[in-house]
Amino acid sequence: MGKPKLLKAEEGDGTELDLMTEYSPVLDDLADMDVAGITDGQIPTYNSTSGHYEPGNLNGANGLDGSVEQFGFAEQGITSNKWLSIAGAYSASDTTPAVQLVDGKLIGFSYTNEQSSNTTIKIYKNGALATSKTLANKQRFVKSNLSIDSLALDRWSVYLQSESGSQPKDPVVILYVRMSGEATLGESSA
Repeated sequence: MGKPKLLKAEEGDGTELDLMTEYSPVLDDLADMDVAGITDGQIPTYNSTSGHYEPGNLNGANGLDGSVEQFGFAEQGITSNKWLSIAGAYSASDTTPAVQLVDGKLIGFSYTNEQSSNTTIKIYKNGALATSKTLANKQRFVKSNLSIDSLALDRWSVYLQSESGSQPKDPVVILYVRMSGEATLGESSA
């Protein structure tokens, strides 16, 4: 446990003061923290039964597992029959796809644009059509009951197909992938 080091000092009138000069607190100093036995890579996780934080792992129910990763795709202006770009990128997602770093499931997607349009949203995984949805005269749409398995290093791309005279403007598609494993680090080639 970290302990403060005390130094005695005296004021001008002779009154003695205790001054704390150094203090190196540790997590175990907190009343609701029990991190005895914590090892490299573990984090404090809350145990509602004991009411204390205890050593836990980042994966499993305590971390990445179950979290949702979002992959955003967008295009500026009127868009017709075009691959969307990953948000912030300058090339189409068929050549520069979003790369997923952990195993998981595509659980849904959302779509917005600045004007109502007749559009088919096509979502590809590793170059193959994974799912699609045709929308009639819609500006916004959310699909939330998908369950498409995906593995670490899978590549996601989005294509919008539109009817002439009814193209979306400034479309954005966000894919939602629920994670189910630890990150895979390294390089991969298409």
